[in-house]
Amino acid sequence: MLSRKPGRTIVIAVDEGPVSKEVLEWSLDKILSKEDTVKLVTVVDPAERPAFVSPGGVPIEVDPNNCAPDPTQQEKRNKVLNEFRDAVEKRMKGVNCSTDSLVSCLGSSGDQGRHICEFAAENKADMIVLGSRGMGSFRRSIM
Repeated sequence: MLSRKPGRTIVIAVDEGPVSKEVLEWSLDKILSKEDTVKLVTVVDPAERPAFVSPGGVPIEVDPNNCAPDPTQQEKRNKVLNEFRDAVEKRMKGVNCSTDSLVSCLGSSGDQGRHICEFAAENKADMIVLGSRGMGSFRRSIM
């Protein structure tokens, strides 16, 4: 049973894929209330993927504070975030809904998951909602 306490902070991770639209619709139908704070978040790949090993074989540190987003992907994601925010605000009049983009310096799904979890912790989220990326129930259970 999902918690229905008033005033929850719910992070919903989205991208431009069809699963994200399903996740948003499911969230609107099943868990969101007007008292909740909704934070739509997306993780964008870096403009340039850093080389992790120098030619001499020495590992190179990645500076997460010096990692610019890919501008084309950022533009697409901003459009999706705005579209999804409008959908939330249309269905849940008066809900507090914000959008955020995070940059994954490594550009891997594990790094994206870490960013989403850190964002949720920083925002004291009560719940994180994200899609299954097309995985079946068995793979989702061990994800």
